[in-house]
Amino acid sequence: MITTITDCRFIMMGDSFSPKRAEDLFGIEFATKHEVGEIALRGRYMNQPYPNGYGVLKIGSMEENFDDFAGKVVNWVKSFGSLGVQDAWFHVDVEYYNQCNLEFSVELLKVLGNLNIPLTVTCYESE
Repeated sequence: MITTITDCRFIMMGDSFSPKRAEDLFGIEFATKHEVGEIALRGRYMNQPYPNGYGVLKIGSMEENFDDFAGKVVNWVKSFGSLGVQDAWFHVDVEYYNQCNLEFSVELLKVLGNLNIPLTVTCYESE
């Protein structure tokens, strides 16, 4: 039985959120982003302007980066609201073989809960 966290992301969006402005202010780099009004090249808004700003921060391995991540996310959430972020969530992709067992640290769940940030998980079976 093997369960592996393959990806961790902090995702945020808002009607007036500018990922570029957040990158400039915080010295971060979004793995995926789009600005309000930018023309979508694919997806449900294809060939239309996006109605919101959207950014995805890649976290990598939760175990290796938790303390760093937890401290930063607290500061980001407090500041990102003033930058137009209306929704934010933490997402984890999990690959498993035979059976999927997950355990999240109490510290991570406290940080997310105290900030009202949902945790979403996608599990998929190894090939």
